[in-house]
Amino acid sequence: MWNKNLALLLTIVTCGIYGIYWAYKMGGLLDKAQTDRGMPAQNRAVVYLILELVIAPVGWILMQNTINSMIDE
Repeated sequence: MWNKNLALLLTIVTCGIYGIYWAYKMGGLLDKAQTDRGMPAQNRAVVYLILELVIAPVGWILMQNTINSMIDE
């Protein structure tokens, strides 16, 4: 929980720049998590990066959907 709070704090302090980095990094981590579970991974880091720049909540929704799909498997 502390990491999420730290990410939010750093995003606020850096006027959103850290949020862009965080979205890209989370895309890579989610791809690695899918690969570790034997699921086909796609390079979503760039998609999350672009969505963070354009419409951030859509990227967050897609990240949560990816996490939920890994739990269902």
